[in-house]
Amino acid sequence: MASVNPTSIANRLLDSLEGLGMEKITGVDRGLIEKLAASISAARGVLGDAENRARQDRVVSMWIERLGDVLHEADDIVDELRTEILRKSVLMQRGDRVVMKFLLDRDFFEAVGRDISGKATKCKMSVAMHDLATAVAGKECIKLGLDQDHQNTRDFPRQVSLEFPLSSPSQIPNSFKEARIRSILFPCQSSIKQDGSSSRAICDAIVSDMKFLRTLDLHDSGIETMPDHIDELKHLRYLDLSRNVKIKVLPHSVTKLLNLQTLKLSLCFRLKELPRDIKNLVNLRHLEIDGCYNLTHMPRGLGQLTQLETLSQFVLCKDATSVSRHDIGELNELSSLNNLRGELQIKNLRHDTDVESACLKEKQFLHSLALDWEIGTRETGGHEALVTSLKTHTNLGGLTLIGYRGDTLPIGPSTHNKLVELVLRRCPNCRYLPPLHLCASLKVLVLEEMSKLECVSENVRDESVSSPASMFVPSLQELRLTGLPLLRSWWRGVKCNKDHKFPCLSKLFIEDCPELVSMPLFPTLKEGLVLDSCNLKPFQETIMMNTEYLRSWTSAPADESSSSTSLHARSFSFSPPLSDLKNLSIVGIEELDNKEAEGVMWKNLTSLEYLRLDYLPSLEYLPDGLQNCTRLRELHIWRCGFTALPEWIVKLRSLRKLSIWICPDLKSLPEKIGSLTSLRTLEIEDCPTLLHRCQRKAGADWDKIARIPDLRLDLNSRK
Repeated sequence: MASVNPTSIANRLLDSLEGLGMEKITGVDRGLIEKLAASISAARGVLGDAENRARQDRVVSMWIERLGDVLHEADDIVDELRTEILRKSVLMQRGDRVVMKFLLDRDFFEAVGRDISGKATKCKMSVAMHDLATAVAGKECIKLGLDQDHQNTRDFPRQVSLEFPLSSPSQIPNSFKEARIRSILFPCQSSIKQDGSSSRAICDAIVSDMKFLRTLDLHDSGIETMPDHIDELKHLRYLDLSRNVKIKVLPHSVTKLLNLQTLKLSLCFRLKELPRDIKNLVNLRHLEIDGCYNLTHMPRGLGQLTQLETLSQFVLCKDATSVSRHDIGELNELSSLNNLRGELQIKNLRHDTDVESACLKEKQFLHSLALDWEIGTRETGGHEALVTSLKTHTNLGGLTLIGYRGDTLPIGPSTHNKLVELVLRRCPNCRYLPPLHLCASLKVLVLEEMSKLECVSENVRDESVSSPASMFVPSLQELRLTGLPLLRSWWRGVKCNKDHKFPCLSKLFIEDCPELVSMPLFPTLKEGLVLDSCNLKPFQETIMMNTEYLRSWTSAPADESSSSTSLHARSFSFSPPLSDLKNLSIVGIEELDNKEAEGVMWKNLTSLEYLRLDYLPSLEYLPDGLQNCTRLRELHIWRCGFTALPEWIVKLRSLRKLSIWICPDLKSLPEKIGSLTSLRTLEIEDCPTLLHRCQRKAGADWDKIARIPDLRLDLNSRK
């Protein structure tokens, strides 16, 4: 058995109880805590002598072992009590929605992911806090490598991370069985390296030997099935099975983990259903099931989990014949889940769905909501009713409608105020949106596969609109327009002119919108611009904006009463349009030839780092203006009519990657391409003549490219 040190446990217990004694705990008598502390203190007085006698007396030794077990249990209880007190006190004093901000502001964590509104969604511990936590934890937390002597570890810690991939349960140290480990992590496990049988055997061993686990992380470990005796981990709080793509069902015994608070099943692609009696998990707060695309329904009784704060999606049953109707949860299961926050997607909505039963307007903690109707649904009844019911939802920051068949989008004034992201996909009856200038906070707008959409926003008939600059979304940073065959202009009945500009748009995608010729200009783009199978007119008008005109447009007096839009305008007052753009893709514009391309002011693109020219059969060579893009790092030329590359390509002194695909008319490489010292990768595929000239040591162009470190030449493609 592992070495037991009751004195150290008693010391830790006394420290914990001393802290508890300072707390005001509702329902707990402080006097009882003081008596317990006094009893443990008295017991500690005789422990030292007993431990010395245990070396000669087997009976005393067994007594100490049992005492150690009791003290461990007491320590566990006190630890749980302290954790719950801390959680409740933080919620009472600050509210859980600002706890993360509180910790971020004080450098406990660093944000590594943010949503579009700027709120932290993923964090990591800062380096300083990690070092401090490591020092405080001491022997409580350790990382074990494959070459360490696990079997002789004494005073085993509670939290363990195995820093090597487990291939067999025999690699699990025997000392783990009696060590009362609370958390075990496997950061080096990967489903790619595991077969189903070994993963199952490892999982069986963990469940059988580590009964005191609070945290078990088995994500991406190749598990196909979980052990039926998983319920033996009665203390388990956190179970991560995400990214185990072979799991189809969970054992019913999972529903006996009554202390479970977090169950992560994200990206378990083949998971078909959740356990029928999941309602028994009364302490469950987080159920992450995003990316579980094969879920057929939600279990009945899910609505009894009133502590749920995270529910990634709610899947309505499409085929009731495959599941017992008694086991199917309907939309009314959501009615009592008013603590839900973050994001929620409701899938497989039908025209006859009882939308009012979900009480969505009561879920004021939700930040983002996605509503997805069944594919093929033609009836429109219930569609507008459901969206209309959200008018009073004042905190909704994100709204996604997929398969919505209403004619208009009924968004109320209260919804406009907070809306940060709006996504409409496959909405076949929608011809235009409400006036978007009312959405002062909108940062992301995505419109996809809307066959009848003729304009983006309804015409403005508002006397409060004093200038063209205030007629469009002032905060918009990302705009995606995809698969909109009838879209011609931004406003209905209003043609855009040079006074109409997005103040802070950073990312723009226009794909399969062949008729779009009138929209606000976008000189401030920074992150990216994709033009795919669309009209080039908006791009040409933007990049050709005259600098003098731009200066006159932004030279309004800058007093304190100036609008926020004017402040945005002045931020680029003396910068050429698109001078901050880093990524540009031009795809599928067959009419783009060199005459038209040379008319573009490429010299404005001084920050460009990535350029993709794809399926441009009329373009025979690189426009000369591109030689001014000296920051360009990647150049992709795919499916173009190029016959040669210019010698001036050596001026692109930052170029690190050159990719050429399916350019059969390209005969050779520039003579001086070898002097482009920054070039690290050359990729050529399906260019028969050029590949023949690039054959190793034998091709006519081999000496030009021999020094490039990473050559990716698909020589088989020339055959």
